[in-house]
Amino acid sequence: MDDINMDIILLCFQVFVWVSCILKLWNRNRFYAIFCMVLYLYLLPTEITYRFFPYLYDAYWGKDVWCELYWFVNFSLITLFIVLNHTSKIHKVYNVVYYRRRNSKSIVYFFVLVFSFLSSYLLVTNMVKISYQSLVENGSMGNENILMTIIDQMFKWLPAFVIFPMVAMEQKKWYMQVFTAYNILLYTIYNILSGSRSDILAVVLGLVLLWIYGRKIRIKQVFVLSFIAITFLYLASFTYSLRGGVNEGTLEEILLKQDYTAPAYNLVGVIGKNIIDPLMVINSQIIKTFPLLGGDWLYFLIADSLFPSSQVSASQGWAFHPFAEGYIFCGFLGFVYNGLVIGLGLSIWNRFILTNNERFNRFMFAIMGCIFFSLVRSQSVNFFRYMYYMFIPSAYIYSRLSNIKINYRGFLR
Repeated sequence: MDDINMDIILLCFQVFVWVSCILKLWNRNRFYAIFCMVLYLYLLPTEITYRFFPYLYDAYWGKDVWCELYWFVNFSLITLFIVLNHTSKIHKVYNVVYYRRRNSKSIVYFFVLVFSFLSSYLLVTNMVKISYQSLVENGSMGNENILMTIIDQMFKWLPAFVIFPMVAMEQKKWYMQVFTAYNILLYTIYNILSGSRSDILAVVLGLVLLWIYGRKIRIKQVFVLSFIAITFLYLASFTYSLRGGVNEGTLEEILLKQDYTAPAYNLVGVIGKNIIDPLMVINSQIIKTFPLLGGDWLYFLIADSLFPSSQVSASQGWAFHPFAEGYIFCGFLGFVYNGLVIGLGLSIWNRFILTNNERFNRFMFAIMGCIFFSLVRSQSVNFFRYMYYMFIPSAYIYSRLSNIKINYRGFLR
């Protein structure tokens, strides 16, 4: 049996084992299971590409690197499963949600309306400037356009601050439904202009999670959702032209040279270059905990070593798989780091969907699912960052609209 056939069998074995782990988690904690699906979506295509189609990318570090990558990914996934499987056995309800006797919704509705209006205004007045290339160049070589940064951040917040609170409220009034649909359309238009396919898929996932929460999913519904996902991926492959590319090429180029392949290529690179620097990881994690502290993401710190001939852009900072962080921290033994750190981060997030209010749990379940696609393309410090600049503000908006109060200190118990 030649090496290629053996490696195909090894990958099939990995898929079988990880799918089995996901199914086991699904019966205990769908939140963990869905994260593991998204995490693996950004690993398997890279493993396939590097081993069987290395010519699709400029960088290649040899066959031995693929072997180490394969086993490092396996051990990281298994360690993560052990941690998640253990924490999923812990059944605890956090009594942190209380109903208000008096509550003024008008201020929050006004904020939602103003946020939507400002997003619309920025989109209309800057439509010509918004493109994938403009966002890539924004922040490169110290050349940051503040307006483009504000626009991009506004639309990253739009789902959490406007779309999901309105959808989760299940408004019966027609004008509320029209307003919600308008903001979904607004968000879609921006991401089409900016060529951001993953963000559209993330919101679709969040809306699906709102629908499936608390439901018993039948096999027929799984097939329907799978068909929708496959259709989206097929259409997404034809939006490459929005980024200035050409949709021509072989089937493997169309399927594998996509957003979900690039992040884990940094993991391949750090293995190939044997980049191990625990102090760099610790320093970056601490500094990036709060945006105002400055500092660089790990991707920028290792980019020159991995791709010395490429110009580093701001958007490429998101092309970083969290498993690479573990390898940089302590080499091959970083699989222990990956399982513990990611597992701990997820277990903390999981508390937000274990409250005594099912409607609040459903809302937070969707918000977190929407963020998964960003989370698996960045450092683990974002487990903390998203809590204070995404979860808490969006939870406050939803709580005011729903006549409830949240005791955040209760999550620490």
